[in-house]
Amino acid sequence: MPVYSHSRLDTYKKCPLKYKFQYVDHLRREERSIEAFLGSRVHEALEKLYEDLLHGKRDTKTELLVYFEEQWEKNWNANTVKIVRKEYSPNHYKSAGLECIQRYYDRHAPFDNDTTVAVERRLDFSLDPENQYRITGLIDRLVKTDDGIWEIHDYKTSGRLPSQKEVNEDPQLGLYQIGLQQTWPEVQKVRLIWHFLRFDTLLSSIQRRDHLESLRAETMNLIDEIEATESFLPRESSLCDWCDFQDLCPKKKHLFKIGALPAEQFRAEAGVQLVDRYAHLRDQEREIKALLEEVRKQLIAYARRERVDIVSGTEQLASIILKKRSKFPESGDERREALEEMLHQVGKWDEVSSLNLNRLDRILRDKEWNFELEEKIKPFATEQEEVRVNLKKKKEDK
Repeated sequence: MPVYSHSRLDTYKKCPLKYKFQYVDHLRREERSIEAFLGSRVHEALEKLYEDLLHGKRDTKTELLVYFEEQWEKNWNANTVKIVRKEYSPNHYKSAGLECIQRYYDRHAPFDNDTTVAVERRLDFSLDPENQYRITGLIDRLVKTDDGIWEIHDYKTSGRLPSQKEVNEDPQLGLYQIGLQQTWPEVQKVRLIWHFLRFDTLLSSIQRRDHLESLRAETMNLIDEIEATESFLPRESSLCDWCDFQDLCPKKKHLFKIGALPAEQFRAEAGVQLVDRYAHLRDQEREIKALLEEVRKQLIAYARRERVDIVSGTEQLASIILKKRSKFPESGDERREALEEMLHQVGKWDEVSSLNLNRLDRILRDKEWNFELEEKIKPFATEQEEVRVNLKKKKEDK
């Protein structure tokens, strides 16, 4: 079984197909997002800060900012760094990085409130006694405080500030804590600390033992699921715009292909023409349906007014059939619960209840239940292919 990391597991959860491209097929792309580029440069600067401190040298803020700019220029390549959000230039991101470092320096200088044990500390550990579920990770900074608490620090340059609940449930640093305490069994108290540098905000969490054990079990179940997966299906989300494999993904491949075409070739491309034709016909269909519904209503009104059940046309007859059926409260209606309770009381619930098969299908597709339960349900399922054609408008360029 391969060695897993948080980023590897997280990639699978976000998109199994991207996971396949990256970790099964081992496809490598030179291109990377500017958000990842920014994060690397900021991490390098903070790594230098604490490495120098470990060797007795305290960098000035100016030295650190100059180092960041030097690393930015040294590594910058406009051909391989991708900017998705076109409203921002490379200088906007560079300025954000400089601001992250400046704010961090101002907040924590002179950096003597704790003892740095290690910078960029690699952890390699196992989640089980049999050494089957192996995990690797990299701690940005490992700290020991004066009161004996060990701290795992992680630096984030994300443009989104999460809630305390989200960081409490974040698996990355929880896994690092498991690895830390396995590497150093004498470590008893651990605090997890996230530095959200763009917001000059620090969030911390102390994990309960039962939470860490649940995380251990969930991670092993996820690894089992990955190892058993044969078809790695794409999972579309807002993250697709940042994906390096759009030219291979069935959900993005055509968009990628036509994106670079000149206007004339774009309009002449077979897929573009088919979609445009289909959309045009669907618009006509909607217009016809609206007209049809209006005539239907007029015909019903005519039959009622004339008190007839059949209306004759030139060549056809129209039968107006009125059926009445009972309509019951839908889910969410406060009367629905009372209705269900009454049916239970009179012993008639089993006659009217049924298994929601569509819901069960969605649960399996979206992996809402745990892996073991899914495996028990799968033998009851017969896979069928359903082909539908849907239309949606393209997103406008930002």
